[in-house]
Amino acid sequence: PMGDVGQLTVSGGILASLGELLVSGLFNWTGGTMAGSGTTLANGGIAISGPSFKLLTGTLQNAATAIWTDTGPFFIDGEFTNLSGAVFDVQNDAIMLPDFGLGTFNNQGTFRKSAGTGTTDVRMFFDNDGMVEVRTGTVTLSGGGTSSGAFTGPATLQFGGQQFTTHLLEPGSSVTARNVIFSFGTTDVHGAYD
Repeated sequence: PMGDVGQLTVSGGILASLGELLVSGLFNWTGGTMAGSGTTLANGGIAISGPSFKLLTGTLQNAATAIWTDTGPFFIDGEFTNLSGAVFDVQNDAIMLPDFGLGTFNNQGTFRKSAGTGTTDVRMFFDNDGMVEVRTGTVTLSGGGTSSGAFTGPATLQFGGQQFTTHLLEPGSSVTARNVIFSFGTTDVHGAYD
C-alpha cells in the first residue's frame, strides 16, 4: 500500500519500506539505513547531510532537488534514481560506493557537482540518461555503467575504475566537459565527443 507523509527524517537505525512510501515534503537523511523491498518517492527533495553512516539497500527515487553535503561516504547497495526533471546536487568531495552488493545510481535528470574543489568519486554502477554537469573539482565515475545522456561542465570528468570496469556511452550520448580523464577499465564511446 502507498503511505504518504509530509516530511521525513531518518537519523539512525533502519527504515524498511515494504510498499510504496511517498514523501511530499523534504526528506532529511542524516544517518541510518533505508531498506526493504518497497520504493520511497521523495517528491519534496532530499537533504543528505552529516558525518554519520548512510546506507541505501532499497529503492529511493528523487523527484525534486537532492543536496548531498556529507563529509563521509554514502553507501548504495540498492537503487537510487534521480528522476527526469530532478537535480542531484553534490556539494562535497566525498565518496559514493557500494557497501557489500552492487548498487546503481540511475540519473534521468541532472547530476551536478557545484561545490568542493576536490574529487567526488562514484564507485557503483552509474547510468546517465540525463545530464552530468561538473561545475567545480572532479567527478570520477569508477563503477562503470551505460549512458545515453550528456556529460558537460567547465571542470573535470574522469572515467575510471578497475581493470574490468566498462563505461558504455551509447549513440545519442555526448561528452563536452572541458577536462576529461580516462583511467583504468574500458570506455566505449559511441556518441558525440568534443
